[in-house]
Amino acid sequence: MPATTPLSYDHPRPNFGENGSSPPPTPNTTPHPSLPPTPIPLILNPLSSETIRTRRTAPPYDRALDKRLYNCIQYGDSEEKITSLILAGANINTYHPDTRYGFCLQAAASTGNYNAASLLLHHEADVNAIGGFYHTALQGAAQEDSHKIVELLLEAGADVNESGGRYGSALAAAKREGNGKSVELLLQWGAEVEDIVNTVNVYVK
Repeated sequence: MPATTPLSYDHPRPNFGENGSSPPPTPNTTPHPSLPPTPIPLILNPLSSETIRTRRTAPPYDRALDKRLYNCIQYGDSEEKITSLILAGANINTYHPDTRYGFCLQAAASTGNYNAASLLLHHEADVNAIGGFYHTALQGAAQEDSHKIVELLLEAGADVNESGGRYGSALAAAKREGNGKSVELLLQWGAEVEDIVNTVNVYVK
């Protein structure tokens, strides 16, 4: 009868106790030499930390909030209230077609509200937004004789020769209303004199 080779075990033989049970074998945690170590799976967050921060802090879009901001500016509410609405998420560049001025900046400029206009520009209001009764914020300021706002808008990049609206141009508005300081400023910034001739028939009292 051929000789048999005794079996080898990775673990010691079970040691049966008095009750016939045996302790569980000690697991062999040493990896097999022929197998590479199992990589630890990485769970990557698809959102960057910047995206997560933005999503947590950016307020939801609210058209009613935008209208509240517009009304606050049109009716001359405090800077604190205007600022609180902007920080709450009101969009300062929303167009309101059912209103006289259309945009918050035009409302501020057309009513001579320098502080509101400056605040809106600080929060990146579109200085060349087109719409509303005066077409642009610059034309609104020019007809109001708010020469300080005219200068503020020009320094912010307002197009001095944009045409349209009630008077046709900012220069025509200032000239028609006899606002000499605004006329002087507009001419210094390159307003075209022929705009007054070209738009005289646009004005309707």
